[in-house]
Amino acid sequence: MCQVLQIMLLAVLLDTKVVKVAAVCNRSHPLVGFQGPLSSREHGVGGLITIIDDCTFVAQRFNYDGQAPAAYWWAAPGASDTTLTLRRTGFAISEELPRERQRQTTLVQTLPESITWNNIGVLSVWCVDFNANFGSVVLRIPAPDAASSPQVEAVRQAVGLTELPTTGSTLAAPTTNATVSGAPVMNASAACGTSSPFVGYQAQLSTIFHDVAGLLTVIDDCTLVVQNFTFDGSAPATYFWGAPGSSQDPISLRAPRGFRLTDQRLTRSESVTVQVNLKDNLTFAGSGIGVVSVWCEEATANLGSVALQPAAPGAADSAPVAMARLAGKMGLQIGTPRAVPSASVAPAPAPSAGTTLLDGFQNCETLASGRFNLYWTLDNATSSVTYALEGAFAPGSWMGFGFASPNATRVQMVGADVTVASAGTIGGMDGGFAQDYFLTAQVQCNFQSGQSTGVCPDQGLGGGDPSLNNVQLLGYEVDSGVTTVLYRRPLSTSDTRFDHNLTAVQNRIAIFAAGPLSEASTLALPIPLYHENRQGYVNSGLVINLARPGVLNCTRLAGSTAPAPVEAKVPVGVIQGATVLNITTGLNPNYPNPPAWGISLYINGKESPVLVVVRGVEYTFNIMATEEHPVYITDDVTGGTANTLETIYAGGLFSYGNETAPYTFKWTPNATVPSTLYYQCFVHQKLGWKIQVQDTNATVADPSTVAAGSSAAVTAPTNASACPPVPFKSNVLNFATCTTFPGGGQLSWTLSESNFLRAAYSLQHDGWIGFGLSPLGQMVGSSAVVGFRAPNGTALASTYYLSAQTEAGVRPPGRFDVRSVEADFSNGVMVVSFSAQLAPEEAGGYGIVYSRGASGDANTLSLTQHNPGDGRVGSLDFRLGTSSVKGTDQKMRNAHGWINAISWGFLLPLGVLTARYFKAHDPLWFHIHRAVQATGFLLGLSGFFVGVALAERAPGQLTSDAKRHYGVGIAIFASACVQVSSLFYHPEPNTKLRPVWAFLHHWLGRAIITLSIINIYFGLHLLKPKKEYTIAYTVIISGIGAAAVLLETRLQLSNCKGTGEVPRAKKAKDDTEKPPHSDPGAV
Repeated sequence: MCQVLQIMLLAVLLDTKVVKVAAVCNRSHPLVGFQGPLSSREHGVGGLITIIDDCTFVAQRFNYDGQAPAAYWWAAPGASDTTLTLRRTGFAISEELPRERQRQTTLVQTLPESITWNNIGVLSVWCVDFNANFGSVVLRIPAPDAASSPQVEAVRQAVGLTELPTTGSTLAAPTTNATVSGAPVMNASAACGTSSPFVGYQAQLSTIFHDVAGLLTVIDDCTLVVQNFTFDGSAPATYFWGAPGSSQDPISLRAPRGFRLTDQRLTRSESVTVQVNLKDNLTFAGSGIGVVSVWCEEATANLGSVALQPAAPGAADSAPVAMARLAGKMGLQIGTPRAVPSASVAPAPAPSAGTTLLDGFQNCETLASGRFNLYWTLDNATSSVTYALEGAFAPGSWMGFGFASPNATRVQMVGADVTVASAGTIGGMDGGFAQDYFLTAQVQCNFQSGQSTGVCPDQGLGGGDPSLNNVQLLGYEVDSGVTTVLYRRPLSTSDTRFDHNLTAVQNRIAIFAAGPLSEASTLALPIPLYHENRQGYVNSGLVINLARPGVLNCTRLAGSTAPAPVEAKVPVGVIQGATVLNITTGLNPNYPNPPAWGISLYINGKESPVLVVVRGVEYTFNIMATEEHPVYITDDVTGGTANTLETIYAGGLFSYGNETAPYTFKWTPNATVPSTLYYQCFVHQKLGWKIQVQDTNATVADPSTVAAGSSAAVTAPTNASACPPVPFKSNVLNFATCTTFPGGGQLSWTLSESNFLRAAYSLQHDGWIGFGLSPLGQMVGSSAVVGFRAPNGTALASTYYLSAQTEAGVRPPGRFDVRSVEADFSNGVMVVSFSAQLAPEEAGGYGIVYSRGASGDANTLSLTQHNPGDGRVGSLDFRLGTSSVKGTDQKMRNAHGWINAISWGFLLPLGVLTARYFKAHDPLWFHIHRAVQATGFLLGLSGFFVGVALAERAPGQLTSDAKRHYGVGIAIFASACVQVSSLFYHPEPNTKLRPVWAFLHHWLGRAIITLSIINIYFGLHLLKPKKEYTIAYTVIISGIGAAAVLLETRLQLSNCKGTGEVPRAKKAKDDTEKPPHSDPGAV
């Protein structure tokens, strides 16, 4: 009770709202105890994030104006919170945040059941509709005792989560949190079955050779899916492979014990999803497959593998496995999917002979004249409505009908609750479907990890819960090109998120459309693409009252009026000779690189043509494909910037426009570009097609006009780069321009016409290396990409922002939009590869920084501070390839070192020895002493001012070691000035002050020499010359020291035998007369 009162009091005092969750997790993860502020980017987002246990974080003092649509707590792996990184790798970990203002609120969020902190490196408040990061924090491993620190315990107390779970208990995250998988649960393929105990098993492929990696899921008895599959492609004759037992040893996997799962050879893949369809004679249920491997036949080598284990109960129907099934359908197919007997598929009965599905309906409305009709009957007894959709559309089309949001005053797609239905042969299966859909955006459903967005089934939006489908399929028929689907849905459901509860007597705005289904669709998971042009829809503003008296405002569709079946695809056309190219979008029934998703890029009115260009000719691209489809030229056949190793030759993220305001860029293919490139959408995959690059304007046959069986080919030279290739992860990267920086590494880059940069910075160095952009022309305020090695030898990369010239002031993430940051270390060379969209002013002469240091920490991502000479600032024109580097001071540093080592470290000690041990040679010793000391001081004076100049050339950039060296140097210089002044201002002999002066002169000289030698070693530590130089100076100064010891021993022995006076060459005539330069203790 007291604890509850404390929480309530705390909430009142802080003016907070405490959101409680009923889940308790362990505290074993290294991130537990982390605290960090949310960056404030948009919509007033801010707050302090604390990770209090293995599945919970707390946002204190959380602020958010609540004005953005579809904002979620969002997570992503890695250490980059750039928009592109979060968009491509992130996922939702919460329900949509309330659309209300949050002021100093305390929010508690539990991770979805399938997610742990191992999957998360960044937390963000993310807007799904606009792909916008409103505020984020990069997670770092805190101090070892942070999890139990008073600050973290206070947060737990504030939210009432102070207990730990009892031993052996299993704790689930609250069901109110959305799971990461946004896909609906799908039934396994009827052709394969699900009898194997392995169905539903998931595990990561081990990485042994050739960068093999990926998450493997057995989805049915003859199919597995590998998500994020990576393979560098350099191994010959590599296949997916199986073997009995559990041993992953190469001897156990060799043929004949091991065997191919498919006969399709693997090629280079980078974080793609593949569906592996086992050969017809193989199943997981009866073929004894216990190990799945990526196997190189020629080398008999296991490149990566998984030993299968029985899946946990219910795993086959879990959301992560459902997501894997969906990803497999949309991914690359390896092997041929098995045919499904049509008799086993129909989910609902077809009508019996002599009847039709449309008999007995009370109401009917024409939606599109001669093409689309709606029928319905209200059943008050069951509070449900029976509907029928009748459409004359091409095979493989969908039909949709529903109602706009209750608050809508016009036809508004977003927020509509609709039913999507169709029948026929879909995904190789004969049958029909009717499913409950909700529209969060006017785009195809993305089915990404986390909260799906777009035109999505309710169960996909709800994390794969099949109970959210509140539509019951009653029957279907396809006759003479007319498709009819009969279904029922209740007026009200318990689904308050995605269903609109209806009152029969209400007037509601109807929403309806039709269009093609994706080629990846199945009866269990139909994927509607765009809807067709609504011209001809006579009731586009239809308002319906379901309880109206029976009115039949439609005419049944006859088969003769249905459109003819879609003809087979025809080859795409060719555009050649045109230098002005207008790029738009349109339907793509003939898209040459299936599966397509409904639309593609058009050039000069042609659907996805082959574009033929000639080297040395300038081409003008007018981009009018809307802001949703920025266009770029790449060497990747898929596009959408999915391939992190692709080369971008022109265009980029900002190359978008429309017919009113087109975006124009120019591109001249030169001798270095490959013979085959692709024009693609920067955001979406598979919208563009091929560019053939020729040396001369040789005619290329138009495939759309070539007779069947004929062919045409284009020959072009292979790719050659103006810069040497950069080895990277068993591959090579080619670039158009490169330069080597003084005292640094080599930067190689290619810059597109739209200022999209792809680059690699390389240096032979076993510590960390970094390269960045500097808007202020100095280290502080710059952002950099950095690569370094983890303790296990793995090369890591991240972006950094330099807020100060200290280790604590260099922290991730950077502040310019960089993506695809990767590092590789091989043969002693570190390479950091990255790409970025530059602003026009950044592409011209812009400030750069580069540096290197000893090491980086793989856990905290902290970097050791570099030496002063290892950090450089300059400028680089990415267009022209010209650069200049400020502070190229190695020669000055070398001069500073040599001068001061000779003067302060050699001449001055010799002068001291002369004064102390050679007074027998009076007055010669004095002249030598004065000459040596004066020479040493003048040289030292010049060396000192060189050091001052070096310090002034690096304002605010001195490390602690450099500051120490600088401070000791000033002290030595000031003391030396005092010492030299004694040549001109000193007491006369035989005066009272003469002994005091002699004592000070003597010991100040010794102090200067001692400090000089120490500071020389400080300088050697900073300069880091070859070790031979340090050894040589040590030998010299040791020799001087040894000589001093011998001479001092001789002097002391002489004092013991005689009067204590130093032997002289001749005695003064008068015992009372002192030689003019024999002051005791003079140095």
